[in-house]
Amino acid sequence: MKIRNGFVSNSSTCSFIIYGTYIEDITKLYENIAKNTKADLSELNEYMKTEDCEIYEVYDWADSLSMALNNAGIDITVHYFCEEDSCYLGESFENIGEDETPRNFKDKIKKGVETIMGKDNECDLHSGEYSC
Repeated sequence: MKIRNGFVSNSSTCSFIIYGTYIEDITKLYENIAKNTKADLSELNEYMKTEDCEIYEVYDWADSLSMALNNAGIDITVHYFCEEDSCYLGESFENIGEDETPRNFKDKIKKGVETIMGKDNECDLHSGEYSC
């Protein structure tokens, strides 16, 4: 029998491709959603008032913000891939509708980003890896 000494890693990575925009600070995204949309952020607002808020993970923010946006009729998702407090606002091409053209898909994402972040944010393809 062979015994391995030293470092052994069973970690794996996942890849992503998102069409949308990169947001350096998810709190800025939160502020823009509150200011520029009619998304109901009351559940997240209530949680932020509790003592547990300090341990609230960024991926939980991303999920809460995505649900609030979708409930407000804005068809866009907040994606978090373990990069400090940053995130992506957009969609994966796997979410393109059956009758939707790539141009229509991109236009829908651009419209959602402009609604939330203003016209200064450019949409583009973003790709990378994260531990999964």
